This record gives sequence, structure tokens and C-alpha cells, in this order.
Amino acid sequence: MAWSSRVLRYCASCHHTPIRVSEVTWFVRVVLEKRGLRLRKSSGTPERVLLCVLLVALTASFVYGWNLDPSTAGADSWADQGLYTRTATDLANWRLPEAGAFHYQVTYPLLGALGSFLFPNDPFLPISFVLFLGSAGFLYLGARPRIGWIWSAVFVIAVFAWDLVGRTFNYASELFVIPWNNQIAFFALAFFFWLLGNRIELPAVVPDWIFGVAGLITGITVGAREEMALFVLPLFGYVLVKTRASPARWAMGIGGAVAGYLPHLVIKVLVLGTAAESGRQAGYLDLLTGYMSWDRLSINVLDVLVDSSARGLDADRVALLQAAPWLWLSPIGLALYLTVSNRDKPMQLFILVSVALCLFYLAGPNMSLQKLRFHCLRYIAPAFIALNFGTIYSLYFASGRLRALLNNKSGPSSEVSSSS
Repeated sequence: MAWSSRVLRYCASCHHTPIRVSEVTWFVRVVLEKRGLRLRKSSGTPERVLLCVLLVALTASFVYGWNLDPSTAGADSWADQGLYTRTATDLANWRLPEAGAFHYQVTYPLLGALGSFLFPNDPFLPISFVLFLGSAGFLYLGARPRIGWIWSAVFVIAVFAWDLVGRTFNYASELFVIPWNNQIAFFALAFFFWLLGNRIELPAVVPDWIFGVAGLITGITVGAREEMALFVLPLFGYVLVKTRASPARWAMGIGGAVAGYLPHLVIKVLVLGTAAESGRQAGYLDLLTGYMSWDRLSINVLDVLVDSSARGLDADRVALLQAAPWLWLSPIGLALYLTVSNRDKPMQLFILVSVALCLFYLAGPNMSLQKLRFHCLRYIAPAFIALNFGTIYSLYFASGRLRALLNNKSGPSSEVSSSS
């Protein structure tokens, strides 16, 4: 191959000669472009400065929410958080948790047990912080190839902007300033948002290790919230099928999923005596068949999403769209993306999975007008990714059309002036 011989001749000419950074960059560019991947030019200092500002702002937001927000004082003694902490303490001391721990599953407390070695008195602080910043990073990197770096920064801001009151739970940031196992679900969808935009239609570009990582995140997510298997498995399976993964890659992916889920499964068998036990009052089949209700879905869409006071009932919290009115643009942006960007099948799948997740929880008993005060919006927080992307994409699309319109209007006049 001409390009490979060119690279080899160049390498031979560099023998015993210090290699400059520009030469390494050229070599990487040649190899990757011949494998079907074009490197995007960096936007340079402005983008780096913006990313540093975002990092500082996100970190300050987390520190405030975790340590200073008065509305979250004593959160570690709430029902979910108290059980998380007891389970994490038991696991960190090599004790089996109580049977009640499986009402919330044990994978998130297991991560807290690891965090206890860094912060014994606050085991979920490092875990939540890593999941928070990791999610933000994946969202930025996933959006950048689709809408550019400036709009991607706006997207991250829209996702994580909040009112600095951790008890309202209308914003994604609130999910991370209090220990919730839903953090893992959010992180998983942020990861797949990035992965599905990472040129997976070019199998040679996707490194082998990513399949193991994707499987590991899938297994951990299912171990943290078992119903999330309905949403992460289609995304994980799509990556394997779309990339025409080799048997070795299938093995890495499945092995990673087993490794992520196995600790939860082993502990569950040791405590409950069987893997088939749900850990709740009803079994898996009864839970699934009795979960969804179309009547409940229509009521929750109105009460929980649109307007908590629409039916004249008492509500301690506002609905999602009341707190984040910019999300009214989301259906427009998502519809545009599903129709205009018809070649981005991975993102279309992500949107559909996110909508399915939202509808699934809204049709279930975990969400209601009365449960807004108990932070029930956390169940659909992973769908905030697609909802906010829809809003930002509608603005991105409109700005592009407006710019094209202005360019067309200025074109003839500029031609006339140049000809004169």
C-alpha cells in the first residue's frame, strides 16, 4: 500500500533523529485517516479555556451541593441513603448486608464500600463526584462531533444547571449531590451517548478495550438498578452488532458485563439464597406485569412533567417543565434530529431508548404528584440527556438556518459591489 510505504520510508529516515511532536501528529493522522477516521482540528485555546471554566464550575457546584446546601443537610439519614450507608459499611468490613438492602440492590453500596477507603465518614462522596464529572465529560465528547464545541458546552450547561436547592430535584445536578443509585444509570446513558457518536460505523476505529468497558458499565448498571437492563442492553447490543464485533470482542463485552454484575449476584445468593428473588415484596414477574399503567402514564405526564398544579391538587414541588422551561423546545429538536439527521442511526436509537425510559417510569408507581416531594424525578433523570440535547439541537438547527439565510441575502449585494 502506497500510504504504508510512505510511512515506513519516513520512519526509516528518522532513525537516530529526535522525533518532533508535529511529526508524531502527522504519523497518527496518516494512520487514522487511512483507517477511516479523520481527526477534528482542535479549536485551540478558547475551547481549552472554556473546558477549564466548565470543570471549575461543575466542581464548585458539586462541592456546594454536597457540603453547603442546607436543603440536603442530614440526607445520609434518609431512607435510601441510610440503607446505602449501612450496606456500604457492612461490605467494607467484609460483612454480608441485611436482606432489606436488596430493595435497592447492592452494587451502588458496593462502590460506596470502595469509596470508604478514601472517605470513611462519607463513602459516596468520591463515587458521586467521579460519576458526575465522568457524565459531564461523556456528554461533551458525545455532543461535540454533532453540534460543535460551543454548542456542546451549552448542552452541558443546560443539563447540569440547577437552582442550588437539592430538594427540588428538577435538574440533573441534584442527582449527584445526594447519594442515589440512579447516578449509575445516568452515567451509563452518558457513556453510551458518547460511544454511539464515536464512529462505531467504522469497526476498525473502535479499540478492542472499549467493548470490555461497555460491558462492565452495562453489568454495573444492571446490578445497581435491574430494570435498567431494558434500556442499556439494547444500546450495548447495538454497539456489538453495528461494529460487526469479532468473537473476541463479543467475549470481552460479555465478560465485562458478567464482571460488572457478578458481585451483586454473588452477594444476593449468599444473603437471599437464590438469584431469582427480587428482594421486594413481589417477584420479578409480578413487578413487571403490574408495573405499567396507561392511566397512570397520562396523569403523570400532566402532573410530573407539565404542571403540578394543573388539576388543582396540592403539590409541594413544581413539575419538570415548570422548573426547566427550555425543555419545551426538546420535542422540536428531537423530531428534527430523527428526520433531518437520518444517517445518525446510533443517536436515533439513543433518543428512542431515552423516550422509552421516560415513558416506562412515568407509567409506573414510582412517580406521581405526591412523590415529587420524594424526588421521584430522579427515575427519569437519565432521559434529561436526550431532552436537553433536543433543546440545544433545535437552537443549533435554527442558528444554522438563520446563518445560511443571512449569507444568501448578503451574497448578491457583495457580488454587485465587487463587480462595480
